[in-house]
Amino acid sequence: MWATTAIMDPAQRGSIQDTSVQATTQDGNSAGPPPPSTDASRETEFLLAKPPRTGAKTSRGTVSYLEMESTDDGDKTTAVPHAKLSQWPATAICGNDITSSCLYVIGVSISYSGMWSPVGLLLVAFVLYLYRGIYAEVGCALPLNGASYTLLLNTTTKVVSGLAACLTLISYTATAVVSAYTAVGYVIIAFYPDMTQLEVIAATIGLLLLFAVLNVIGITESSAVALFIFCVHMSTLVVLAVVCIVYTVRQPTVLINNWHSTTTTQNIASSIFFGFGAGMLGITGFETSANFIEEQQKGVFPKTLRNMWVAVAILNPLLSFLTLCTVPVETILTDETVQNAALAAAGGIAGGDWLRYLVSIDACMVLAGGVLTSYVGVTGLMRRMSLDRLLPQYFLQVNSWRGTNHWIVATFFLICSSMFVILFMLYGDAALNSLSGVYTIAFLSVMALFALGNFIMKYKRRRLPREIKAVRWTLFVAASGCLAALVANIIMAPHNLAWFAAYYVVTAIVVMIMYFRARFLKLVIFMIPKDWRFCVQSLVNYTHRINHQAYIFFAKDDDIELLNKAILYVRDNEITNNLKIIHIFREESEVPARIAHCCMLLDQMYPKMRIDFVGIKGEFTPDTLNRIS
Repeated sequence: MWATTAIMDPAQRGSIQDTSVQATTQDGNSAGPPPPSTDASRETEFLLAKPPRTGAKTSRGTVSYLEMESTDDGDKTTAVPHAKLSQWPATAICGNDITSSCLYVIGVSISYSGMWSPVGLLLVAFVLYLYRGIYAEVGCALPLNGASYTLLLNTTTKVVSGLAACLTLISYTATAVVSAYTAVGYVIIAFYPDMTQLEVIAATIGLLLLFAVLNVIGITESSAVALFIFCVHMSTLVVLAVVCIVYTVRQPTVLINNWHSTTTTQNIASSIFFGFGAGMLGITGFETSANFIEEQQKGVFPKTLRNMWVAVAILNPLLSFLTLCTVPVETILTDETVQNAALAAAGGIAGGDWLRYLVSIDACMVLAGGVLTSYVGVTGLMRRMSLDRLLPQYFLQVNSWRGTNHWIVATFFLICSSMFVILFMLYGDAALNSLSGVYTIAFLSVMALFALGNFIMKYKRRRLPREIKAVRWTLFVAASGCLAALVANIIMAPHNLAWFAAYYVVTAIVVMIMYFRARFLKLVIFMIPKDWRFCVQSLVNYTHRINHQAYIFFAKDDDIELLNKAILYVRDNEITNNLKIIHIFREESEVPARIAHCCMLLDQMYPKMRIDFVGIKGEFTPDTLNRIS
């Protein structure tokens, strides 16, 4: 709800210069002369002038005025603005994620709903259409990277946003594993049909390791490369669709036999319901665009949402129907290899080996890109959570070789590998269903929370300017669709919920320990015998270091109610007892008359916090904010 960040000592930056050390605050510290007061501030001044009562807290906070050093003399540290992404490069980056989902979702959807799979996928397209407006409104109101984590951080508490971020971490993990395993599955059906289970494990882990190494080296997504992959992928799917249509017109026997097949004994409603639940896996990646919204040109974000929706609404139902026109449904249900690579099987039947090879190569390329996207996405999210002190600080360490976060990459690789090995050893070739189930539960939970966050934003942050507004009933219907799909997935495979819960609980425990560690240490200090002085003093010093890190709040004016709300937010959500309220001004006459006095009054009102006021002469620009923080 409030933008806060840790502040570094200005002397370490060398970019802020103290210009005045004149007046004296209540604790005897020197500070710049505050602006003259007006009649409107007499009440505040009177309260400040009153001597503190016996035993009352005296102000520890200070008032100081600083001046930004000039950067006009060719300062090379000033950030150079980079070109932002236009519509199609931005669409390509997120489009590769969501359009690659058809490579594994179609076989899973048909296995649960048979001939009614296209209907379930059309319902998925309808729910996704509702989410277009929901995501667009949030992107217009809060154009910041981070998607659901940023939204909930600005509308709820830090604990809630941290728990939601755990869901996103599980989603990234399952994305990487499903993409890697499915890519290997397409290699098997096209080139190595006799691959043993041990070789499958080695190939999948090898692919995960390859992209871990590439991320440590520093190779991340390029918009030009992503656009090339996207064009190749879409062209391949169009060729596949055309060839399957021609095959169906010439030989409609497979479609007729599948229609009369008695393999699936469920009624129509159940088939559509479970097909819808499995088909929601096909929209994973829709949130990707919101994770790099700051890198997009103005107005591009809603267009990427539209483009992704059009691709999913057309491709997934169409390719599901064409797969049923070419591949016997009994084969999909009984052969796990065909189910894992249904489109390659359809291409091989309709067009021959050349099309099966083409689809398999395209699948490997696009799904490998999905693994890379997962590494890039999880690195950004874990860095953000570490900066917010929700994950251990060692994740922020970068290697001197390439300047990348090697601990994040290594940890993510180990988690992904463990998830795959455990599930594959237990379920064999059917592991894709379990992996997809874990993936879907995490993703649907994130989507439902996003709709909830939009509703809270409408209530709490209604004054935020936004060009697009989602109708309230769409929030309810979209969230209900996600919850219905979540229930369907749990009913289809209850054991997936157990695996999801195991990984989620471990992740959430780590986050909660990091968030409440200061309070936990205080409890430990209270319980330790006083005779253990060395141990007690060490814990006290460590707790002090945790709480001593300062956070900053940029204040526009001297509205004491607003300043008080900011302090309450920091007190309730941040791990600190030190807040610096900063006001940036160009001329001394522009400094609000009461702001320094209000800060000192608030410092006395909150005895467990130190509240400093810092006035900085300069321009309120991104470069200034970076140099301050």
